[in-house]
Amino acid sequence: MKLFAWIVASLTAESLAFKAELVAPLKDLQNLAPRAEEATDLISGWRDLGCWSDDGGNLTLGDLTTGGYVLQKGAFVQFYDTSSTPNSPDVCMTYCNNNGYTFAGVEYGFDCLCSSRAPDTARSGQTGCNVACPNPNGAQTCGGGNRIQIYTNDKPYPYSQPKTSGLQTNWSYQGCYTTSGSSRVLVADSTNLQSSGNGATQCIDYCNGKGYSLAGTGNGYECWCDNAIQGGNSLDSTPNQCVQPCAQNTGEGCGSPQRQAVYARQTERYCGGGEIQLLAPGVPPIVQ
Repeated sequence: MKLFAWIVASLTAESLAFKAELVAPLKDLQNLAPRAEEATDLISGWRDLGCWSDDGGNLTLGDLTTGGYVLQKGAFVQFYDTSSTPNSPDVCMTYCNNNGYTFAGVEYGFDCLCSSRAPDTARSGQTGCNVACPNPNGAQTCGGGNRIQIYTNDKPYPYSQPKTSGLQTNWSYQGCYTTSGSSRVLVADSTNLQSSGNGATQCIDYCNGKGYSLAGTGNGYECWCDNAIQGGNSLDSTPNQCVQPCAQNTGEGCGSPQRQAVYARQTERYCGGGEIQLLAPGVPPIVQ
């Protein structure tokens, strides 16, 4: 009972810490000062983050990538003065909002960029976002050369997380493990669940049936089994790294190309008084 209470307390603390880290990138943006010329054409639910520096080789608003997998491609569209809707902050925000993005940015007058990746705050607080938007919106500014005006709706990206509850009896989630170079986290056995559908339940069934005590999902469709974490691989405490949607089950995260979501089967060990303790692999029995 003491062991069970310790496990529950640990999991509760980790869960609360994880939730706090999940929204940290957006919270970091809350204190940013807006442009001196505060935009008056914001659409509902959006706010101005000011003028940022930009680099064509490393866009301030780009792809949302985690664990080596692109969850969402950044969007780039140009609204010229010949367009049916010439560029302006509200035109760009509307476009990004309608396409499910968290950030919108106007640049070079007619460029509109969208992303759900939180921009690097080191690039904020710039000047030079003074290029007029295309007519008939010339009274407004749409960024500048290598300068982008950014807006946000503060909506966190809906990551698909690894399954942590409702697992098979005696199995529990151990965390997201990162691979070391070409070394896999679990290597003893594997199967491809691309067509049949992957997820913690399916992978655990496969590994448990093969007699293994560890199961790991990765790359969306891969299932790996072993009895020990392989050397050189470690737990990744960074949130949202094992979030590549599972094959045929996109509401659940199944690792990523460089990460495995690992599950362990507790083993039964008998101790004094005929009691049975359920212990994770590698945990010594506690005799009371």
